[in-house]
Amino acid sequence: MIVGTVQFGLHYGISNSKGQVSREEVCQILTHAHAKGVTTLDTAAAYGESEEAIGFALRETGLSFNIISKLPPVKSVGEVRRELEKSMVKLGVQKLEGYLLHHFSIYKNTPLVVQELLKLQEEGLIGSIGFSLYHPKEVQEILDQLVPCQLVQFPYNLFDRRFDQVLDKLKDQQIETHVRSIFLQGLFFMNPSELGIHFSGVKDKIASLQHMARRMKIPLHTLLLSFVAAQPNIDKFVIGIDSLESLRKNLEGFLPASQIQETAAALAPYTVEDEDILLPFNWKF
Repeated sequence: MIVGTVQFGLHYGISNSKGQVSREEVCQILTHAHAKGVTTLDTAAAYGESEEAIGFALRETGLSFNIISKLPPVKSVGEVRRELEKSMVKLGVQKLEGYLLHHFSIYKNTPLVVQELLKLQEEGLIGSIGFSLYHPKEVQEILDQLVPCQLVQFPYNLFDRRFDQVLDKLKDQQIETHVRSIFLQGLFFMNPSELGIHFSGVKDKIASLQHMARRMKIPLHTLLLSFVAAQPNIDKFVIGIDSLESLRKNLEGFLPASQIQETAAALAPYTVEDEDILLPFNWKF
């Protein structure tokens, strides 16, 4: 598990009623995560005050984590080093475990950005370089063009199985896979009757899923986490944490290994193809 930190810097998520996490609670979250063996944090320059909040908490607690951050859109290759250094100063670290292009379009618009990341990697400032992606075709392009890459992050959840088609290829190339959006910004937990017309195509699926969890007497978040945990070609998963309580709940939210495959089979029919549902930036309210 990787702690997702967007809520440390922004009020983020369709079901987030708590707003941005306070600095004091960020300290509590990181202290508990560290005590439970969580070693990695995921952040980005674009996540508002997230990097500053993490840096503050690391100073206050004296803890250390492996940190993955993301390069925002840049207009020139010369901006890459400046953006990396800005992130490291905010975080108070000398090296990032991973540094991802936050959007594939950054590479498309300025391909030499990757070569600059390789230089920074050679200098020891970055562990792994890679991409935050939204579409499987982007993975295929990376593989076809032999773009240097050790790590990719993309959405994956009970509705969104689009990346199944490239997981084997990524594994063959020894590219580490991190998945996000396991709870689809909390959509799975919403009351279907309160969702707008944009979500009319999945209201019945959400209601059915919630009913299944009640019938099986398994917390819904446990079903969702266990489904992802059952995928053998996914290395790690990012869970956005908006409170100490949510961290505790998610750390406990796994079925025993003997039940995971059985549960995954029961959940298989819930696939959704519509990217207007799968990608929150397409949502209309």
